[in-house]
Amino acid sequence: MNHQQMIKPMLIGLALFAALGLAGLPVLDYVPLLLVVACPVMMLLMMRGMAGHAEGDGRGDHTRAGRDRRDEP
Repeated sequence: MNHQQMIKPMLIGLALFAALGLAGLPVLDYVPLLLVVACPVMMLLMMRGMAGHAEGDGRGDHTRAGRDRRDEP
């Protein structure tokens, strides 16, 4: 997921947070919990994004070494 694709979900979350605050719910009480939950969620999304870029690019040393060994007699 690139930065442009992240803008819409972030704006939806911000709007939901603001709407709950305007509705009179104590949203500031949930900020510490949101910060604790946000860290692992962002890590999972980052690792998922990194794995998607690594598949099939052929730039890793292990893939080059594997091809070199197969090419040798």
